[in-house]
Amino acid sequence: PVFLSEPLGATFHAFCYGTLWPIFHNIVDVFGALPTRWWNPGQQKAAWASYKTVNRIFVNKVIEVYNDGDLVWLHGLHLLVAPSFLARRLPCVNVGLFLHTPFPSSEIFRTLSVRADLLRGVLAADHIGFHLYEHARHFLTSCRRILGLKYSAQPGGYIGVEYNGRVVMLTISHIGIEPSFMDRIAARPQVQQDVATLAAKYDSGARTVFVSVDRVERLKGILLKVGAIELFLAQHPEHVARVQFVQIGIWDSSNPTPEKDSVRAEILSSAARINARFGAGRKEPLFAYSEVENTDMASRLPLWRVGHVLLTTSVRDAVNLYPFEFIYAHELARSPGVVIVSEFSGSSRVLTGSVGVNPWKRDEIVQAMELALVMTPEERAARHRKDLEYITTNSRTKWAERILVDLKRTKKQAAEGEYMGYGLGLGFRMLEFNAGFKMLETETVAKAYRETFRRVILFDYGNTLTLEEPAGTHNFAKYITDSQTNTFVSKTETPRASSDLLASLSLLCADPRNTVFVLSGKERCDLEKTLGSVRGLGLAAEHGYLYKWGTGMNASASAASGSRAPPSSCGSVSSLGSDVEEGVWLCTKDNFDDSWKDVTHAVMDIYTQRTHGTYIELKGSALLWQYRDADPEFGQLQAKELHDQLTQVLEHFQVEVVTGTDYLEVRPEGVDKGVIVDRIMSTIESTSGQYADFILCMGDDLSDEFMFQYLEDVRPRPNLFTVTVGKKPSAAKFFVNDVDQVTEILHAMTRVSTAAKRNFSMSDLRSFDRSLPPSGGLLAFQRAEMAGYNRPSGNLGYQSEGSFEGVKSSPFGEFVDIEDEDATASAENPLVSDAPGSIGTRGIASRGGLGGLGRNSMSMSSLSTAVTRAVPPTSATYEQYFSNIDETGENEEGGIFF
Repeated sequence: PVFLSEPLGATFHAFCYGTLWPIFHNIVDVFGALPTRWWNPGQQKAAWASYKTVNRIFVNKVIEVYNDGDLVWLHGLHLLVAPSFLARRLPCVNVGLFLHTPFPSSEIFRTLSVRADLLRGVLAADHIGFHLYEHARHFLTSCRRILGLKYSAQPGGYIGVEYNGRVVMLTISHIGIEPSFMDRIAARPQVQQDVATLAAKYDSGARTVFVSVDRVERLKGILLKVGAIELFLAQHPEHVARVQFVQIGIWDSSNPTPEKDSVRAEILSSAARINARFGAGRKEPLFAYSEVENTDMASRLPLWRVGHVLLTTSVRDAVNLYPFEFIYAHELARSPGVVIVSEFSGSSRVLTGSVGVNPWKRDEIVQAMELALVMTPEERAARHRKDLEYITTNSRTKWAERILVDLKRTKKQAAEGEYMGYGLGLGFRMLEFNAGFKMLETETVAKAYRETFRRVILFDYGNTLTLEEPAGTHNFAKYITDSQTNTFVSKTETPRASSDLLASLSLLCADPRNTVFVLSGKERCDLEKTLGSVRGLGLAAEHGYLYKWGTGMNASASAASGSRAPPSSCGSVSSLGSDVEEGVWLCTKDNFDDSWKDVTHAVMDIYTQRTHGTYIELKGSALLWQYRDADPEFGQLQAKELHDQLTQVLEHFQVEVVTGTDYLEVRPEGVDKGVIVDRIMSTIESTSGQYADFILCMGDDLSDEFMFQYLEDVRPRPNLFTVTVGKKPSAAKFFVNDVDQVTEILHAMTRVSTAAKRNFSMSDLRSFDRSLPPSGGLLAFQRAEMAGYNRPSGNLGYQSEGSFEGVKSSPFGEFVDIEDEDATASAENPLVSDAPGSIGTRGIASRGGLGGLGRNSMSMSSLSTAVTRAVPPTSATYEQYFSNIDETGENEEGGIFF
């Protein structure tokens, strides 16, 4: 057991029953004499601190007795933040929480200053249980409105709340009674004697006895019941002699409050008035009211057996098992009774054979009492059988078993994912990640980068390479309105790239072994403005709808991989240029018809006029209907209907309608970062004939998940690094903490590339020698300038038997294979050889004017002076070594440095 000190217990109970209990029962006393009497800031702060302390004490006690594999099941509003404290101490513990009180509407719950902390505490559990769906609905709405979370139906009848990569399961299950326990109580001789005593006292054989047991508090509706009884007796004097009303009030004299005292005084006054007006000459009062400190089954069961009608009129009640007991008690007596319950009581949802009433409508209660008096025995029996079936098949034991089974099913599976804690205090959250998810170490990337020769490096831009405006913030200055279409045109200011970032990207792109792309949701003009100066850098705008290969990259790759980009607000086609050397923007969609935008805008405009807080945004090739400023539920409802209507009217266009977080987007079909990455990888492989042995892919938001998923599913390999920025659930295998860590990895790779052109070992040269072709192929391309270390560009030529012709370009460091049947090895020219392991060379020329180098005039010094290199077609090994030939000038000897 847990024992609390008196001061701590007092403040803890003050928070539970002075703050949480009224709020959870939808009570906000704004019209009272002292509307903030239970919300004194100083007292509230102390009470909240005590509430958290007591929750920690309970958690410590749980940890003392906890064994691996145990299920922890918490109950009630007293321990709402305990799941959070448990998750911090035992990350893989399986926690369930069941609320036995109503949950308030979101408008009431949001009046709590600690509303977000309470919700996060509850959501740290794996399973949350409610007696009724209406209580769960209020909880889900609060999660949606306060924390911005999504929820959906799950297989098996669950409701799932998506929270930090986990799905917190909710189930609806009303607790029941234990029939076998009532059987044992009913068999006691004392209980049977009490039944006979009460039957004689209230003359149950000649009169219809209405019975009730309620706590003396305003929410139980006793005063509403008494008023309806008085009206019934006044309207139906013929029934006065045929009825008897018995009301038991549960009164805790040890904890009186002015509110309870007032209710009690009104009940006593009303009971005296009814008896004086209608009960003259009766041996027992017509309205028999008595009070007890508490009741148990042995004291209630005789009353249920004597009564013919149970009358409850609670105003707000989560669970009331008295109707269950009443029905089963009459099954034992083989005499069906009638149950009249408030429609605001939880039992009215499950006992469908009962008569439901609105306690605020006295006439309705009067009609229900009249119905109970005149109901035929057949109808009584039918209603009784219907409810009895539910009671016997949903006992308390079966309810507990069902919840525990659900709790076990939602257990965290260590084999399927990993769990990490994040945050401080009640901001602590348990995040679920894919198995193997871990932080990416800079040394790991640098080592893999150093040992590989065909690399593909992919970056998102905003919040990956550079910081930008936080998501969700409102900066209305970033939008301008199109006066003709009344559409917001996204003018988000793209964060400028620092000189350090541009220099690092330039060094990476200068390495001929690298293919570097930046993929962003930004428009192409924004990317051109910020990154267009980086030679060799590939760019993909609007999530891959438009893209271009880096300057100096293979022309055939560009031409084969897409059609010319269409005009846009960023610039005309002519302004984009047509020279591959300058980079041509390509479009992933051929002959794309964008007339869909007019149709889409017209439909969106109708919904915009009917939904406050929404607007249409033109974002590059897509149209968005933003409803983040609208009422969350109404906006979501309208978005769903808009989605259905747009899907219908746009079925003949090559577009897709996508619903995102607080927005609906219409965009060209088959456009996402996964698609463009597939195109990039396929083009590289088909053009160069080589597969990348190193892939680094980094991004920070949901749009990057497509390329993470694609690479992990379709192109897995040892040196594949999919990296999300920020520790959060992702399809990526690695994470880094922030943009600074991305920059650190970027610098590490550039240092490797810079060092690679100066330092090689003898083992490297031996490896180079072993990788040469077996015979006579000349594989040559123009050497990039050492100072810039740029990717090969321009035209390449070769000479056979002293003449130069057949100019070709070399894709991605690929090579031209030239055969010469007349070439033979000679002592004067050891470079000319058909023997395995030698360089078979007939003549090498470049546009730099190196003509005249004949078959027998090539030497090692002339090779250095010519600044050329030979590389095999299926390996980048030669590039590794001959990129280190020192460029010392036209008249100086060059060499290889070790």
